[in-house]
Amino acid sequence: MENSNSSDPRPPALANRILNLVVPAHLRESITGDLEEEFTTLLKYNKQNATRWYWRQTMQTSLHFFAQYLATESLLKKLVIAVTLVLFPTLVLMISWLSNMDHDTSEHIWQSLLQGQVHTFLFEAEVLSLGTDKLLSDFDLGMYFNTPATLWTLFALAALYIRNKRADFSAHQAAAWCTMLMLLPYLFGLIYIEIIQPQARHVGPPVAFMTLSIVYLILPMAWFILSKSKK
Repeated sequence: MENSNSSDPRPPALANRILNLVVPAHLRESITGDLEEEFTTLLKYNKQNATRWYWRQTMQTSLHFFAQYLATESLLKKLVIAVTLVLFPTLVLMISWLSNMDHDTSEHIWQSLLQGQVHTFLFEAEVLSLGTDKLLSDFDLGMYFNTPATLWTLFALAALYIRNKRADFSAHQAAAWCTMLMLLPYLFGLIYIEIIQPQARHVGPPVAFMTLSIVYLILPMAWFILSKSKK
């Protein structure tokens, strides 16, 4: 029996707007047309069931095309550029701050440093509230030189070059390798500090290795990934 609530034959407007955003233009008319045709059929029996079905199909279709979009090199390029532009200057300023920490620094930040958890500083109000003028006033180029980080950078770039020569990377493979090579020193530092538990005066070298390896590698790695992306 036909439900009296089926007087409005139109699918949910918000669902249609979502589909229009995520479905490629060349497929949009075909997909939305099929969904609306089935919705109209279901509407003859029960409006609520038809609406739920349409929303379920909208979510499934959106997730499908969104997953495809995430796998595109276009998005990868945007992510690489965005992460590089944000992370590189942030790390440079943070290293300046770490190199000039004093006794006024809060206790929980000192404890985080002693545990090697440098990444937590990116979310600390005490760090975020510092102006660049204060950070740059203590700037010293020497604080950005670290022999182990330099050696790791040379090794990582050589490994990447040799691996790419043997089998040319795709953009996504390049991104995976670059991410691994940049994060390995940081993970190694966390494990080393967790196991060895060095005294406060001995924490500086592993933390410097952890952070400066990323600083050294992020620009050449970003260039390498972008060079593998299609023009």
